[in-house]
Amino acid sequence: MSGDSAAYNLPRIDEILFAALSPGQLGELSRRISRTHSLESVPAQIFSSKLAPAEAIVKYLKEEKGYTYHKIGFVLNRDERGIWGTYRRAKSKMPGRIVVNDDSIQVPLSKLSVRQNSIQEQVVVHLVDGLNIKFKDVATFLGKNYSTVHTTYSRAKAKATQTSPPTNG
Repeated sequence: MSGDSAAYNLPRIDEILFAALSPGQLGELSRRISRTHSLESVPAQIFSSKLAPAEAIVKYLKEEKGYTYHKIGFVLNRDERGIWGTYRRAKSKMPGRIVVNDDSIQVPLSKLSVRQNSIQEQVVVHLVDGLNIKFKDVATFLGKNYSTVHTTYSRAKAKATQTSPPTNG
């Protein structure tokens, strides 16, 4: 029993965090945790529409998942006012819904929240590196030119090497 009472005397992690972090830091920590542990994903097929990748993801999340502009902005790490404009452009380009016939290939939403890369770059890198799909198959699946997919992948990888911390060795 004494072991139980000792456990109750330990500070809770949320009490420690509230005492040690500013409100802004707590918000950032919360966003990182929710993105890291997000199991939600979207069908990669939505990126093969005539819409730009950002327009496709915003339209899909708004219309098919019922997300608010705020939630879309939060999940994608973008300002909700920009999300509103993106959705408006997407709706004018494609008034109907995005039709998904094949949802076997999924892209986790957590992959799309990294601001250093474009959404298209993140999708291509996920398909090539994460799912081991060949460039030509990614190009066919997304309805893009092979050279576009290869260039997109190369740019994303170049950005990743520019921003990676130097190794001590």
